[in-house]
Amino acid sequence: MRTKILGRTGIEVSIVGLGAATLGIPTLDLLSTEYGPENTWKPCMDLGLGVSTVITALEAGVTLIDTAPRYGKGMSEKIIRTAFSMIRPDLGDKCTVTTKVGYDIDGGELRYDASYDAVMRSVEGSQRRLGQDHFRIVYLHDPMGQDMEFVLNNPGGALAALRTLQKQGVVDFIGVAANDPETNADYIETGEFDAAVVPNAWTLINQKAAKRILPAAVKHNVGLVVASSIERGLLTKAPIRDSYFAREGR
Repeated sequence: MRTKILGRTGIEVSIVGLGAATLGIPTLDLLSTEYGPENTWKPCMDLGLGVSTVITALEAGVTLIDTAPRYGKGMSEKIIRTAFSMIRPDLGDKCTVTTKVGYDIDGGELRYDASYDAVMRSVEGSQRRLGQDHFRIVYLHDPMGQDMEFVLNNPGGALAALRTLQKQGVVDFIGVAANDPETNADYIETGEFDAAVVPNAWTLINQKAAKRILPAAVKHNVGLVVASSIERGLLTKAPIRDSYFAREGR
């Protein structure tokens, strides 16, 4: 598979990566349960399906996998670890697995916490679930509506924690990953971030990134990972009703 350099990180990655937000979720109904407004934390990710997906991607030449504690309340990260334990070591060695901070998955409810301590706890949790001590990139996840001054400049904020992790050698590069393009642009324009996951902003029918994200990325040499590039399936064929992937969740 063709590769490209991810901006100023210098990391060489495949031009197609694996986004792990829906990893192992076999039905549209369960996808709605996982990410709908009434999140009940019902287990939705199928381990076997998820592992098969990761292995298939790696064998096809994918060398970039993006996950987060938010995805399946840590299950996405666990699936990736399981898959890596079952593949040839050389495939795993070639792959960059990135994760995120911002969502607190401890306890029964999903909370957003961009504080220093929460970020440190989040990375420790990802280390356990993924079975890796070191991350090439850790992204700040969905900071929409957060006080940027606190997040970026307060010693008790997220960026301070990520800088500490850099100094400790736990994290190489820092990124931002917001589902809102304007929020992504706000953070990319600061020049503090080495990479960004950019959903909902660069597809055949949506090119919002051209306004602010792309110019800022060029200015600061920020590596961009385009997410939702097929508009969550809108630009592809719909699921086949009788297939495993479209079955009713039970």
